[in-house]
Amino acid sequence: MGMNAGNVQMVPENRVYHCMATSREFLILFGGYICTSDADGNELWCYNTLNGDWKLHIPPKDIQVNSLSASICVLGNFVYIFGGSCLNDISRWTNSLASFDIIKNTWKILSQHNDDHDENTPTPMCGNLLLHQNGSLYVLGVNPNYVELYQMFKFCLKTSTWSSVSQNGEIPSFSRKIWGTVYKNQ
Repeated sequence: MGMNAGNVQMVPENRVYHCMATSREFLILFGGYICTSDADGNELWCYNTLNGDWKLHIPPKDIQVNSLSASICVLGNFVYIFGGSCLNDISRWTNSLASFDIIKNTWKILSQHNDDHDENTPTPMCGNLLLHQNGSLYVLGVNPNYVELYQMFKFCLKTSTWSSVSQNGEIPSFSRKIWGTVYKNQ
């Protein structure tokens, strides 16, 4: 627990395998493994850098997101969360995509977990990269069986549809979590 102006304030517990992003004055933290309680941190925290306050947001039961090694990106008021696994069943990777509106405090599933994916739907992934570019979310990752390495998929926010993205040239080799960003629209 931290102190803020003499009041006791909730703060996130020590964790690993979480993901973070920023939007305006907010630092956003999602998921991870909480070391002190040996549990999944299936929660989203927003830290307001202007007033120093942390705010906790727990996904409702119908929003199935996995907290270990998921990926997030932020566009405006929306935090997008993709993939991940869970502590109680490490083999249970997911390909669900959810959003959280940090202003309205509302959760939404954009794409349900699907074990029967096709060539235009991402496989369950963990430790992947999630980016926004030109009205779509891009995910780059590896499936749990490592059969197809480093697949890339695009989710169009306007039509709510997935499609496979072809990759040209030499594909880099990644170890563990994939990190990246869009710079100068490239």
